[in-house]
Amino acid sequence: MMLDEETRKEVEKLLSEMGDEVTVVYIEGDSLLNVQIKQLLNELVSINNKLSLKIYKQDDKEARVLGARDSPAIVLLGKNIRGRIIYYGIPSGYEFATFLDTIIKASTNNPALSSKAKEFLDNLNKQLRISVFVTPACPHCPVSASLAFRFALYSEKIIAEVIESSEFPEWADRFSVMGVPKTVINDDKNKNYVGGYPEELAVDKIKQMIK
Repeated sequence: MMLDEETRKEVEKLLSEMGDEVTVVYIEGDSLLNVQIKQLLNELVSINNKLSLKIYKQDDKEARVLGARDSPAIVLLGKNIRGRIIYYGIPSGYEFATFLDTIIKASTNNPALSSKAKEFLDNLNKQLRISVFVTPACPHCPVSASLAFRFALYSEKIIAEVIESSEFPEWADRFSVMGVPKTVINDDKNKNYVGGYPEELAVDKIKQMIK
């Protein structure tokens, strides 16, 4: 069991808030974490029948259309998810709470964004990829990870990726990740910021980088 009895009860309480159904898609590759991730996700979907699980190989056509660029990856799907939500790695530590919260927000159609953030997203005229590098032990990472996912809940123009940096060292090297959370915009390593900025400041930073 990945979830002990106490954690399972807490997760059950949180997921009781779910409204609409959410599908968790797991895309597996050659990772040593495949067994753990599948066990965790199977335990989660067994807690609430509004959660369902689909599992694909990275080369499956069903996986390719979801936009995951590596594996292991978890994609959330649901009628209230307008953009793309992808988590690379196993959602553990502080990121487990972020993952659960995103499921609940997707299920209740509540991205919990300010009017300023909504205005920014409404005025986007092209797709925006937001990639957030995190580690499970980082207490500041959920702020940036959650914001990216909530952007994707609200806007079809957002691809939100959260990458567990220690599980994807090649990605971390490519984008010179020396500290987390690190947010990279549109795969441009020169357009990034480090730190868990509040929503308003994060919006300002992203605006500046996409001008």
